[in-house]
Amino acid sequence: MTWEAMGIIDPNEFLSGIRRCLNPFCEANSPLGGQNDAAVAILFRLIEGIPCVLFTRRSEGLRSHSGQVSFPGGNWESGDSSLLQTALRETEEEVGIKRVQIQILGSLDVEYTHREKPVYPFVGFISVVKDLRINPDEVDHVFWVPFPWLLESGNCLTRPYTRTDGNTDTEIFYLPWEGEVIWGFSAQILDQLKRRVNSQKRTGL
Repeated sequence: MTWEAMGIIDPNEFLSGIRRCLNPFCEANSPLGGQNDAAVAILFRLIEGIPCVLFTRRSEGLRSHSGQVSFPGGNWESGDSSLLQTALRETEEEVGIKRVQIQILGSLDVEYTHREKPVYPFVGFISVVKDLRINPDEVDHVFWVPFPWLLESGNCLTRPYTRTDGNTDTEIFYLPWEGEVIWGFSAQILDQLKRRVNSQKRTGL
């Protein structure tokens, strides 16, 4: 699919539509977090009028999940007042997007990794993106993927895989976008967002 075929979307219409798909946002009710918790930020921006989602490719030098595609985010720390603040802190540390630049639209339901670690996804919008400050210790590079492309069912596939405990599970992965493959837990989180959006399509998103 070409960028031209995706069509230009009115920003206000897009934001109101996405909000309808999410758990309502109230910072006072944001989960507080604990030692085993983590949070990620699913960030949208408009590029040439098309909503796009930010992904990072993790640094090869990291001890865990090195070189994998992910959303900005990480583990809760004792200085975080909530898991939303965890997601915002990690985003600023990894890619240099400040908290004040992000308009929080809502959240998704908690997702669990194959090790049963709870991860809380928050969804936000960035109206202005200046030069990003990539932290090379954590992130190799960032890239933006058009949301309409992610919604196309033909771009998302599943396959069986064997977990480290020997059990068989189903893995979600995407066809490459400009050489980048979204798969694993990031694709699992994205799948929840897609299912919510698809169920709301009749409302005009």
